Amino acid sequence: MDLSSGRISTMDTMSYADWFLGGRGIATRIYWEEVPPGTSAFDPENRLIFMTGPLVATGVQGAARCMVIGKSPMRMPEGFCYGNIGSFFGPYLKRAGFDGLVVHGRSRKPVYVLIKDHTVQIRDASSLWGKGVYAAGDALKQEFGKTLRFITTGPAGENLVRSANLMTENDGSVTGGFGAVFGSKNLKAVAVMGSGAPSVAQPGSLRELNKKVYQLCRKPVEPDAAAGAGAPPKYAHCYQCAVDCEFRRVSRAASGKDIAGMCQAVFVYQEWIANRNDEPDAAAFDAARLCNDLSLCTMEMYNVIVWLKACFASGCLGPEKTGLHVEEIGKLSFFEKLADMIAFRKGFGAVLAEGLLRAGEKLGEKTKAHFPEAVSGVGEAAEYSGRAYLTNALLYAFEPRQPIGMLHEVGLLLGKWVAFLNDPPSSPVTADVFRAVALKFWRHETAWDMLAKQGLADLVQDLSARGRLFS
Repeated sequence: MDLSSGRISTMDTMSYADWFLGGRGIATRIYWEEVPPGTSAFDPENRLIFMTGPLVATGVQGAARCMVIGKSPMRMPEGFCYGNIGSFFGPYLKRAGFDGLVVHGRSRKPVYVLIKDHTVQIRDASSLWGKGVYAAGDALKQEFGKTLRFITTGPAGENLVRSANLMTENDGSVTGGFGAVFGSKNLKAVAVMGSGAPSVAQPGSLRELNKKVYQLCRKPVEPDAAAGAGAPPKYAHCYQCAVDCEFRRVSRAASGKDIAGMCQAVFVYQEWIANRNDEPDAAAFDAARLCNDLSLCTMEMYNVIVWLKACFASGCLGPEKTGLHVEEIGKLSFFEKLADMIAFRKGFGAVLAEGLLRAGEKLGEKTKAHFPEAVSGVGEAAEYSGRAYLTNALLYAFEPRQPIGMLHEVGLLLGKWVAFLNDPPSSPVTADVFRAVALKFWRHETAWDMLAKQGLADLVQDLSARGRLFS
C-alpha cells in the first residue's frame, strides 16, 4: 500500500513461506527487499510491515500475535527493528483474507486504512487526528460496530515522539517507535473486520490439543479484592485463547476507569506513588492509562523519571531547565505534566521526545552519567541480563532489541524452579522437572544449565523459531 499515490496491490506470501519462518521471517525478508539502507525512519520509503504467522486465527491457543517490522526511530542510530502485538488485530487481519500488510509512502492528509473481507480502502481520518487512543478506537467502533478491530497511535505518534507506541484493544502495545512512523506517514489507524478463517488440515487433532492446553491451564479462581468481596477477577484475553495469562488482569484506576494490566507497563509509576501518602495506590493505573492513551512507551517513561531524579539530585538539571520540580515525583499531576510535555513536544519535553539516548547526547556527559542501567534503544537492557546467565547473552547478541518473549520462556521456567526451592508447595517445577522441560523444548541434556556453552546455539535457535510460529 502506497499512501503517497493511494495505490493498493496484493502479493502472494507463499513464495516466502517455504524459506522464511512465520510472520517475523516473511516481514523481515520484505524489509530486506524493499527498504534501501540509507532510508530514515521517517522517510516515506520506510516500510511498516504487519505480518501474522501460520498458526494465527486457526484456533491454536496462544496464536493471536502480529509482528510489526520497520526501521525504528527509537534506536540510535536508527535501524531495523520489530515489535509484537496481541489481542485481536492479527487474527482479524487473517480472517479478512490477508496474512499481512505493507505500508509505505506519506499521505498528504490524515488517513486510516479500512480492511474488510478481502477489500482495502484508504479513508479520511481528519476527525480522528488529535484524538487519544481510547477515543479513536471508540469512534471507529461506533461507526463500524463492536466487531471491528484496530491498531492506532495517539498524540505522541502524531507528533513524531521517537518512543511512541502503536496501540490496540485491551491496552495491547507495540514498542520500537512505530507510532511515530505512523505519524510520519499521516496514518492514524488500521481498522479490520473479517468473517473468514484459515483452514486447518486436522481439525479434530487441533480440538484435542486445545482441550489438553485448557486442562493444563485451569486453576482455582481467586477472589479479586479490588473488584469487591468474593468477586472473581476479570481478564483481558486475546483472540480464541484460554492460556492462563495471569498478568492480563483488568484493574480499576483511581479515576474509575479500567486498564488491562500486563507486566511492566501497568507499574510504570507505581513505586513513586507508593512512597507518598497523598495519592491512592490506584492512581498508578491512571498513569499507565495516560501512557496508553497518548501512546507513550512505559519503559521509556520509567527510565526518564529515574534519570530526572538522579540529575536533579546531582544538580546537573533543575526546574529552570526542565520546568519540573523533583519533589513532586509521585504525584499523579507530575506524571500528567511530564507525559503532556513529551507527547506534545512542549518545552523540555521536546528534548525528551527525541528519546532518552538522544537527549543525553544533546545535554552532555554529566546527564548521560546518570542513565539507569536499563536504558537501551528499545526495551530494557538490565532486565534478564546476559550477566545473569549465558543463554540470555546470546539472545541479546542476535536481536535488534530486548527479545522479551524469548527471555520470558527462559526466565519464567527458571523462576518457577526458584519458587519451588523457596517454597515447594508454590510450584511443581522441581529440579527434575526443570531438566526434563529443558531437554524437551531446548533439545540438549545440558540446556538447563544457564552457564553451559554446549548446546547453547540449538537452544537459542529453538526459542527463536517457536516465537515465529505464533506471531
